[in-house]
Amino acid sequence: MHIVCLSTGRPQQLRDYHDEPFVSAIRRTPVAETLWLSSSGLAGDQVALTDVHGGPNRALHLFCHDNYAFFNYKAGFDLPVPAFGENLTVSGYDEQCANVGDVLRLGEALIQVAHPTERCGKIGQSLGLPKMLKWIHEELYTGFYCRVLQEGMVAHDSIISLEEQGPALLNVARLNRLLFKEPDRAALDTVLCEDLLSAEWKQRAKELYARADR
Repeated sequence: MHIVCLSTGRPQQLRDYHDEPFVSAIRRTPVAETLWLSSSGLAGDQVALTDVHGGPNRALHLFCHDNYAFFNYKAGFDLPVPAFGENLTVSGYDEQCANVGDVLRLGEALIQVAHPTERCGKIGQSLGLPKMLKWIHEELYTGFYCRVLQEGMVAHDSIISLEEQGPALLNVARLNRLLFKEPDRAALDTVLCEDLLSAEWKQRAKELYARADR
């Protein structure tokens, strides 16, 4: 596992497929300097919609660089890195590897996987790719959010390593399947009892399952 890119961003006005304006911080920019990572995220990083972005359980967004090959093939060109709004682009640590509860050493900091990312259509709008959300759900390459257990300085060339593994029950790919491909009420009820899983993800899962029951 190693870092490919460390990125920050700020809200900016973009245009959707119909040339209508919207505000998003999804277009993050790689940074070369060392940054302070606090419980609220990287120094200089901002979000546009605080109800669905930011906060202790969404302090840092990780996305696996290995997944880019699939999206580059689908798009027909190489996507810029970071294309998925991630703060940390890593190699060798994807949704199949990551479990909620995993503790990672990142430079001076310690971070913990909190929940899978639920993607929206703004990635596709930012890149001019209307099918992007469909492609994400094909392979469930969502990325995931982390909380910060120990604050510290981090950089694009920092060492990143797995210090402690979370339960396989909370594997990120498995949680994505429970929401989007293989709904299972009993399995969901089991994972909802796990304290390591963020309250935000639990609430969203309950909403999606309640909607399906109507």
